[in-house]
Amino acid sequence: MQVSYHTDHDSAYQKLITDVAARPDDIFPLLGTTLGVQQWFPELSVRGGDVITFGHGTQDEEDCEIFKYENPKVLHFEWYGGEIEFLLEENEDSSKIMLNQRLPLDTEYLSQDFGGWQHHFKSIKSIAEGGKALEMDMDEFEHTKKDIEANLDK
Repeated sequence: MQVSYHTDHDSAYQKLITDVAARPDDIFPLLGTTLGVQQWFPELSVRGGDVITFGHGTQDEEDCEIFKYENPKVLHFEWYGGEIEFLLEENEDSSKIMLNQRLPLDTEYLSQDFGGWQHHFKSIKSIAEGGKALEMDMDEFEHTKKDIEANLDK
């Protein structure tokens, strides 16, 4: 998985890229349907092509507007003052999946959010290739958060 970060005067950005041994038509349902997304992020639900809900089934549900829903190529949605964009490109025998994330620099748990999306991204790849969602390794997660913080401070 390729990972890169950068900042500007008010936002932090994360880009993740990996190859997946599956076609976009098989990957997109993992991103754009409740049944798919809850395999790797149980707190999310998708309502049509308009809204993604975080905190599914709780009092603290947060609706995130979907900006672009183009099956099987693009899913772009609001995420807590920022945005998440998934892009899928088909290659000869695999697909490239990209995640672009932007959050305000003053986001309280920015490194935790970026690290969480890295974990989810790896789970998406695993599920798309016939595996299952990955368990969160807290030691690895703490290391990832520190790496993110170090890279954003540059």
